[in-house]
Amino acid sequence: MGILSKGILGGYRGKVGPTVGARLGGQDIIRSMPSSYNDANTDLQKDVRSNFKKCVLYYQKHAAFIKATNIETIQKHSAYNHFVKKNTEVMALDEAQIAQQIEYSSGSLKTLSCNISPEADNTNINISWTDNSDDFTGYSDDFVNIMFETKTEEKVETFVKKARRSDTSVSVTLPDSFADKACYAYIAMSNTQKRKSSPVTRCEFTVGTEDNIQTL
Repeated sequence: MGILSKGILGGYRGKVGPTVGARLGGQDIIRSMPSSYNDANTDLQKDVRSNFKKCVLYYQKHAAFIKATNIETIQKHSAYNHFVKKNTEVMALDEAQIAQQIEYSSGSLKTLSCNISPEADNTNINISWTDNSDDFTGYSDDFVNIMFETKTEEKVETFVKKARRSDTSVSVTLPDSFADKACYAYIAMSNTQKRKSSPVTRCEFTVGTEDNIQTL
């Protein structure tokens, strides 16, 4: 569908009938649609397209967490562009490797040191962290963004929580659908006033079990 840019008599962008409107070098141009194109559709091309599609789906599922945490990087690129650029090749790995290597956030703040303590026989999770702010003057304005993720054969479920870094701890009650399941926690800091963010801390645990936390 074409989009008018300068009224009914102006140029347009997009497809209209057998033509395509665009703007090039400050000029409105109209081009004819190509009658055909070459697509070898090799196995490598299929793999790249499959990884790209999977990466886009990952972004759509985790967009709220990515936008909340990755604010330093997205000053230069959109959250979507940065995520796809960094993670498309990662999508060729298996799910466990993706969980370890996927990059949800990056930035100049130091990675947060934290401890996750699930409670037995329920979905309550207690999270605490230390003050390793590196004399960052905006400490009181920092936020800790937490995303919990669990997978089943049918779907991926996520739950996002936000807390102030100065609180040094937070308690979360996950939905019942997380009960007794293996779960990943992704934790990153952000400061919206100073446009700073941190890389993600990753942890793996089982909801409802007081077992040792595995730091990824």
